Amino acid sequence: MYSEWASLQQRIEEGAENRSVLDCFPDSVGRDVAVSVVRELAASLSPASVSSHESGPLFPGLETEKQILWTMEVICYGLSLPLSEHEALKHCVSVYCEWLTVLTIPHQTLPSPLFRDPNMYAQKICQHLANLFQVKEQGDYDISKQVVLCHRVLRTVQTVASSSTLVTRQTWEVLLKFMLTINSNLLSPPLEPGSLAEHLCERLLQVLFEIWLLACARCFPPPTLWRTMREMCAGWRHHIHTVVQWNRVCKVLTARLLGSLYGPSFPQLKVDANDDKIVPAEMDPDMLAQSWFRFLHVLTNPVDLCHPSIIGQTPKFVSYAITRESTIDPIQHPCLKTLPQIFLTAMSGISVMVDAFLGVTSDYPLPSTMEAGEGPRNRVSSMSGASSDTPPQNRKLMKSQAMSPSQPGGNMSSLPPISSYMDSPPAEGPKRSDCNSILHLFGAWLFEAALTGCKIIRRSSSNTPEMPAPKPVPQAQLTKPGSSNHQFIGTVPAPAKYLEDKSVDPQTYEAGRAEACGSLCRIFTRKQCNEEIKAVYLARYYLTISEGLRIEEPLSGLVLSSILFNAQDLFRIDLKGVQVLVPVVLQALELVLTEKEIVFRSIVSQQQLKRAGIHLLISLVCLPHHFKNLKIQGLVKSVSSDEDHRPIPTGVTFLSLKPRLVGLMLDALKCETDPYNLQMLLGSLYLCILDSALCEEYNKEKEAKQKKKMMMSTEIKDEETIPETLGRSSSPDSPIIMQRHYSTWLLLVECCHLVCEKLTSDWRMEYSVSLTALELLAGLARVKIHIEDPLELKKIVKSISYLIEHQCSWPSMYHSRDLHSVIVAAYHCLTVWLMEHSDLLMDRECLHCVLEVVELGISGSKSQHPQAPVPEMKHSKQSKPASMRVREAAEGVLANILNHVGTFPSPCGPASIVSLLDEETLLSHVDYTRSSQAKFRYFVLENTTLVAILEEHLGEAEVMSPTAVLLIRGPGGRTVWSIQHRHQALKDETGDCELHYPSHPEPMEDVGNRYEIKARNFPPFVDLAPKTKSDKSIPKLKDIATPTISSDHDIISALIEEQMEYEEFTREKATEEIENAGYPNRHMEAKPPRPKEEFSPARLLLSQLGCLNLDDLMEDPSSPLPPALISLDSTSHVFPADLRILDSISSRTFDTVHVFYMKSGQRSANDILSNVNHRNLVHSQFLEFLHSLGWPVTIGHHPGWTGNMMTSWKVDQDNSPDVGELKSPDHGGCLYNGRRQVLYHADALSEVAIVVPNLPDLKGTSSGSSKQGSSLSGESSESSFGLPLPPPLASEKLKGQKEDSPRKSTTSDHRKSSTKAGPFTIPDMKVIVVWVENFDDCKHFPLCELLPETSTGTEEFLAASLSSMPRPSESGIMIIFIHALHSGLYRLAVQSSLNLAIPLVDGMVVSRRTLGAVVRQTAVNVCNRRRLESDTYSPPHVRRRLKIQDLVHKYRQKMDVPQFLASLFSDES
Repeated sequence: MYSEWASLQQRIEEGAENRSVLDCFPDSVGRDVAVSVVRELAASLSPASVSSHESGPLFPGLETEKQILWTMEVICYGLSLPLSEHEALKHCVSVYCEWLTVLTIPHQTLPSPLFRDPNMYAQKICQHLANLFQVKEQGDYDISKQVVLCHRVLRTVQTVASSSTLVTRQTWEVLLKFMLTINSNLLSPPLEPGSLAEHLCERLLQVLFEIWLLACARCFPPPTLWRTMREMCAGWRHHIHTVVQWNRVCKVLTARLLGSLYGPSFPQLKVDANDDKIVPAEMDPDMLAQSWFRFLHVLTNPVDLCHPSIIGQTPKFVSYAITRESTIDPIQHPCLKTLPQIFLTAMSGISVMVDAFLGVTSDYPLPSTMEAGEGPRNRVSSMSGASSDTPPQNRKLMKSQAMSPSQPGGNMSSLPPISSYMDSPPAEGPKRSDCNSILHLFGAWLFEAALTGCKIIRRSSSNTPEMPAPKPVPQAQLTKPGSSNHQFIGTVPAPAKYLEDKSVDPQTYEAGRAEACGSLCRIFTRKQCNEEIKAVYLARYYLTISEGLRIEEPLSGLVLSSILFNAQDLFRIDLKGVQVLVPVVLQALELVLTEKEIVFRSIVSQQQLKRAGIHLLISLVCLPHHFKNLKIQGLVKSVSSDEDHRPIPTGVTFLSLKPRLVGLMLDALKCETDPYNLQMLLGSLYLCILDSALCEEYNKEKEAKQKKKMMMSTEIKDEETIPETLGRSSSPDSPIIMQRHYSTWLLLVECCHLVCEKLTSDWRMEYSVSLTALELLAGLARVKIHIEDPLELKKIVKSISYLIEHQCSWPSMYHSRDLHSVIVAAYHCLTVWLMEHSDLLMDRECLHCVLEVVELGISGSKSQHPQAPVPEMKHSKQSKPASMRVREAAEGVLANILNHVGTFPSPCGPASIVSLLDEETLLSHVDYTRSSQAKFRYFVLENTTLVAILEEHLGEAEVMSPTAVLLIRGPGGRTVWSIQHRHQALKDETGDCELHYPSHPEPMEDVGNRYEIKARNFPPFVDLAPKTKSDKSIPKLKDIATPTISSDHDIISALIEEQMEYEEFTREKATEEIENAGYPNRHMEAKPPRPKEEFSPARLLLSQLGCLNLDDLMEDPSSPLPPALISLDSTSHVFPADLRILDSISSRTFDTVHVFYMKSGQRSANDILSNVNHRNLVHSQFLEFLHSLGWPVTIGHHPGWTGNMMTSWKVDQDNSPDVGELKSPDHGGCLYNGRRQVLYHADALSEVAIVVPNLPDLKGTSSGSSKQGSSLSGESSESSFGLPLPPPLASEKLKGQKEDSPRKSTTSDHRKSSTKAGPFTIPDMKVIVVWVENFDDCKHFPLCELLPETSTGTEEFLAASLSSMPRPSESGIMIIFIHALHSGLYRLAVQSSLNLAIPLVDGMVVSRRTLGAVVRQTAVNVCNRRRLESDTYSPPHVRRRLKIQDLVHKYRQKMDVPQFLASLFSDES
């Protein structure tokens, strides 16, 4: 830098200007003269003398220049006197300090020549004062007296430099030379304990740098002085305060420089208030830049600090060693033992500057590489504040004030929290320096420091990155899954537990090296998406990482931990060729994550280091199946140890690393204890299994297609060609071989067993970990995989059941809401396994286990106890569930087992698990020619099930049997049954079950003899029997006759006679007609009665179901519950509306995901909404990602959730969209904006709608919007459900605005509806997915402007049907950012206001095949987590049951038992 300029170091060190004339005389003469003269001068400075000479000169004899110069020669000699003449030294200092005030605020009592040329005398004074800072003979005197005098001089000189306006350039140069001289005199020699240099070092350097900064602003030093200062500072580097003060000045200048270069919006580097004052305010930007750059290089190369051979070979060190009696090597001087700490301090200062240029600021420092209690090895502060105290009070700073690089935190992405998105629209972020520019400034130092002590050799070792792939393990040697000592197939042996850590030695430079490696990692991992780092820097960086992560003995724990902690984003950014580091990083992770206690020193805590390692791990999970058999090239080509150095072939492929990755995750899961780290590991395991399963499925399909193609090919002539071809393609690393040895099934089983075991042992008290583990188990149940052993699934279900039983068995004092939440989540997980693997219920033992757990949740105990031989009956048990939430969860499991297990998807498809038929549809199929009064009768069973009975059969065919159509609405949903009373099963086709007239033989006229027989009531011998007294106990009528009785008897007798005559006449007439009619008489033929055509099917059905007994019909006065069977009054005009509300309460959970596309540099909400209007505006894989989230459905024809309450769970056949609206091949996702179509995905327990909001084009949507407006204006303002129609979307209202018009952040204009009745829902979680082209734009996402577009209508439909339920809490927000990497993988960032929900973890890198699945599953899991933590949420079956009870309360017909039975026979309901 200053090669063309001469150095003044030699002239300054000679010190010719500070020699006196008295030096030519003997010491006794010079001492006597000096002591006598300065005594008189000091007497003149006494307070009494000063007061007596207020109006005159203080030194009346010093009136000429000659006198002043002679006196100064004497004082110059006096300043060189030994400490035995302390009084003379003190007087000399007092006189010169008084005379120096001539440049500031001079006293009139000063000698008059000083006023005539103050700069000339000030220059000589400075030159003479250098004698005071010489090492003097101490003798028996205290050196502190000299220290006090030196501090006074430094304080005076600093005051003159800062406040004087008379200083000329020559004086500035003399002043700077004076500071260089005194620093060189004291600091150049080796440091001795208790020496003057030890007492004055910090203050000397502080004053030197502060005066030099003043000179830069007022009179910029010439290059000769800069070169001199640089060369001389290089000889002071063995003092730690040299580096401390250098750090301090560089930090202050850097803070000012950043503000000058990038403006006030750039993240400010925090500087102490006192330090900020050392840079003059008048320094212009050009001077500031020059000063910063020159000060940056004032220590030459800071990496020389780790080389004692360089620091100890200065002339002062050599002369010191020569002059000592015991001559030693200069590099062996004891003061050089502090070089490791000095080196660390220098690297820390550089790290601060690097972080400042990167824009990384933090309130807390990076954890020190030196522990707090290690004495002199503690990190020394490099940021001391400016002070004029003597000695300075801040000589020893607190550790919190020390200069150290900012800690990047757990995730290097450093996205702002959700709350920052909600405050205001983010402003345009300031631009920072490119990584190449920062490397131009600091790269040479950092790379050299990071490789200090490393020997870059070409190794041939099993621990190098070129490690050969492990051999496949035979299937017979595999350990059975689920065993406690199971080690996953292919896992390499764990590293040795006790490794030598060379950073433990205090004389090593590993701490500074670790600081340099950390800075390099932060530079490279902060690379922006639109910048490219030069290949030469990348190569050196990869070599640095490779050397820093070496685990051969001895390793460097500080370096390894610094790299892992600061390089968490290493594989998440687009660094060219970064994959070459995968083996060495994986090797380091095996050392860190597979042990419970880290056995080496670390710059951070064990928890933070493991978390950093897991962040690296989750970015490696998808690499094996993504790159497959691609070989990983080594950084340095391995050679053998032979003399010929022949290259060794390497065969490491990405796919061969999968066993190590899997084994690492499982081992880490076993020994990890931190809850957050465990959740990250669980998420990575799910991603690994899902990716493997999808890859296996793809490989099987591909293999099947290849075989089919080869079999159909006519070119194959030899039958052995096919197996030979297949055999050649099956290399050891081929997917087929990898499937056989490292199958996904074994991994899934091992993972499930391990998680289930941990849930009942180590994790049983960890609420968040337990929930995440259950989410993992539920997610694994949904993975489509070939089941090799159904018995393993049975074990998993039993393990989940045991978990529920174990958690419920805790004593009541340990029960809490968190514990019950875990039980509820376990029941949900159990339901998922049963739904996905319905064959499990075919096993009697498994079914019994599940039903026992359900019984335990509902009643609080089991009926069958192991100790009790006789089971306890249900009616004798006392119901004591753990909580109502647990009971509701158990009831949900039972409802799903009875209703949906083995029946999903239903005939209606996955969009609906209930029947789509309702009363209106069923009545439309009734033949009204037979019955014009067809209507439904409504009953409620057990206060939970609403049964609507239609006593008519559907269709035109006549049915003779009792027929009823049942519309059952229960907690599980709506079902329709058609029931017919039959005497024979439908499957029995041998006979006709319909009623008919039986055939009989033709009548015959010859019927044989006919005999007239008189009919008798008693046998004849009865009349011959003698009568007894009892026969005569009844008197005759004539014996008791009275006039009244006789008259009545006559009347009755007359009636009898008349009747007898009529019957006789009729008999004779009938006999005559029979005789005249002949034989046979058709009118007298015997016929069976005709079948009854009028029935009461409702009565018959209820009777056969056992509901018409008195116990079920009578109301218990002591119970608030209604009878088991009641009738509802359906004549109310609001009853149909309440039924529609009940039907609109979904039987599944429903969630909505809103997807946005954010192009690079966009900040406006309008621009973001407009991106999806055209295909050419979005990424080529964006539409593929959308379709992986779900399938398209048309609103109005879709019976499920649509993302909006107004259009969900109803089918409107009349509102048919145009075909052109449904098919738009050029759209970029706007087709699924929720107006006509959405993307949809559902299973038996949940449904998800994916909406892509957009800002409609003015041209493209004018006709469509006018058509929609006309249709809405012509129709009623209410929909078919009796609810008001939604107004246009918020984005539609903005289509007439200009692009630069500000958007309002209110939700009042988005899908607003003012209804008073709506379905009861509590889905208050908003999930937003943002595809970003530039990952740096994540922090600028305008959430507050786009939040209105995420409305689902639930804001207005809050429990209108159940006013007793409280309003839900403030909604939670989760944002998932997706960024496509150049490698074909995807980087994900997750920001959520809730706890972590897997499978997605912030910073995860996923493959293309798993992207849609993991995003959708994460959205469902986080919404389930939100519902689980909500105090007001109830499951769907509970909400439906409560609504049915509300209908009972409103429409119940209160009748006694006779009235109810009579109503069953009546046509009136």
